[in-house]
Amino acid sequence: MNCGIRTLSTAVFQIGTRTKALVLAVAMLSTCQPASPRPSSDQPVRVTRVEAAKYEGTVGGSEKAACDGWRLGTLQVEQFFRLSEPYGASPYGAFYQVPCSISGELQAEGRSWDFQIDGGATAIWTSGDETRYWGCSDQQCANLVLLATDLMDPDAP
Repeated sequence: MNCGIRTLSTAVFQIGTRTKALVLAVAMLSTCQPASPRPSSDQPVRVTRVEAAKYEGTVGGSEKAACDGWRLGTLQVEQFFRLSEPYGASPYGAFYQVPCSISGELQAEGRSWDFQIDGGATAIWTSGDETRYWGCSDQQCANLVLLATDLMDPDAP
């Protein structure tokens, strides 16, 4: 069930010799959207703050426009982490790098964590000296990020 309204815009990016279309869902999903169970952990995540997307790329272009339109609410960030898998180290080799991220704060495991979700479906949590890495390859994450992963499969559509 998806009770939210969704509008789509498309941007095309050249990635190596391949071109990927970026479909950006620009809408706040309502609270009636059911959450998927988190495959990696039973630990609940409660998001307490979400900031606007921050662009760190070159001036102008379709990436900046897509970043400016990317929005996630607290429920969407919680859904991203339920769908994501933890990694022992940065999983960037399997995910596209997008110069846009959404940051904020969450509570998990009795601790406060700062998070940053990259538009390419990776994320980090930091709390004190501890850093945790996440990546989301679940198909449902495609609606939550700017550029979903194909796990760098050259044969992926």
